[in-house]
Amino acid sequence: MPHSNFEHLLKNIEELNKAFIDVVERFEQNDDSDIFEEINSTSQLRSKTINKLLSISDELTTEQLVEKKAILEEVMVQDEHFISLFLDKKEEVKNELMTIKKRGKGIQAYKKAT
Repeated sequence: MPHSNFEHLLKNIEELNKAFIDVVERFEQNDDSDIFEEINSTSQLRSKTINKLLSISDELTTEQLVEKKAILEEVMVQDEHFISLFLDKKEEVKNELMTIKKRGKGIQAYKKAT
């Protein structure tokens, strides 16, 4: 693969990573289901581009290999951030559901008592 294709892939991944960061930040503010769809589509597109980048290495210079490693590490950091954020949100939702469930049991007990 020519050098220009490598640079093009790096640029695409950087742009997709910025888009992913943006959509994850919006998720932090509001976990709307539309945002989940956007996260999913951005993540899938980024994954395809990363796979193309991973498939080239034989003809890369040492400098290009270092660039490749750096961008992949940045992607991993963003993925880990999203996963932990999602799990935190999931825990918040789980806690809210438990509160609602307890409140429902309290209301049922109150109805029986009156």
